[in-house]
Amino acid sequence: MLVQGKILITGGLGFIGHHLAIALSKLNADALIYDNFDHKITNPVYQKFVDERIDMVKGTGYEIKRGDTKDFNDIKKIIEYYEPSRIVHLAAIPSAVLCNDNPSEGFDNNLTATKNILEILRSIEKKPEQFLFFSSSMVYGNFVEDTVTEESATNPIGIYGAAKLSSELLIKAYNHVFGIPYTIVRPSALYGPRCINRRITQIFIENALQGKPLYVEGDGSERLDFTNVIDVVNGIILMLSKTEAINQTFNLTYGSGRTINELAQIVQKYFPNVKIEYKPLDRLKPKRGTLDITRANKLLGYKSSISLESGGAEYIEWYLNNNFFKMPG
Repeated sequence: MLVQGKILITGGLGFIGHHLAIALSKLNADALIYDNFDHKITNPVYQKFVDERIDMVKGTGYEIKRGDTKDFNDIKKIIEYYEPSRIVHLAAIPSAVLCNDNPSEGFDNNLTATKNILEILRSIEKKPEQFLFFSSSMVYGNFVEDTVTEESATNPIGIYGAAKLSSELLIKAYNHVFGIPYTIVRPSALYGPRCINRRITQIFIENALQGKPLYVEGDGSERLDFTNVIDVVNGIILMLSKTEAINQTFNLTYGSGRTINELAQIVQKYFPNVKIEYKPLDRLKPKRGTLDITRANKLLGYKSSISLESGGAEYIEWYLNNNFFKMPG
């Protein structure tokens, strides 16, 4: 697959960013990695994950620039220096919990950073052909149906989802007023190696490795559209290579909601002695389900390929092979 032009990846050392950089390097694409190196490390083990990310991206040969999208002048210098054809904007606080804990920082890292880039694109002569923004399924809030399309109602219930939806609206406004071409991506429940954001799949595996229970909210029937990061990266590459992605919003997931109990059962296959404990639902977490990926399939030819069973098994094996957490006993 041919990805033409220069690609600037903000947050290029993050969970999605480093996987994307590696995939683009295999396609001989031209990319610049921009990251602030502030990865909100909450566990010493996660520093190993981040160090591995950095080493892997360095191995691509891509130039890595240190900087912060919240700093208008800094990101402006980078865009003027590199003159990217496409910008993949991944830099953000990728955690609803962290955004609720610190709303001001959440808006700065998600909304202000996006506004900065849009303002720069408005002002420069050589504008990129595409501004690809990584949003979230959290923009939907509580799903009104089991399956949502890109046209379903958006009603976020937390700071993170509100910041992402605000960014989406701003991007569309800048497109309408200033003609800045965009692509908006809405993922869900990502998982895969070197994630440090404490998503549920990561939490379950790490708890099992340490002999801790799997804490399930409600009765375990809540559904998430668990999506392997490799499927997401493949979808992003399609969006970067096809003009049909321009000025579109896409759900980018596996395309099938699975229950939390099903996730717990997959983990239990590897850790038969792990206990499952149920606790009340968190009112700050929206009720979710399946994200319809028909649009991505029809316009881009996107097809997810990694089921929770196979992807979950590979993810667990990655932890076991690297011995990141000491097994009890």
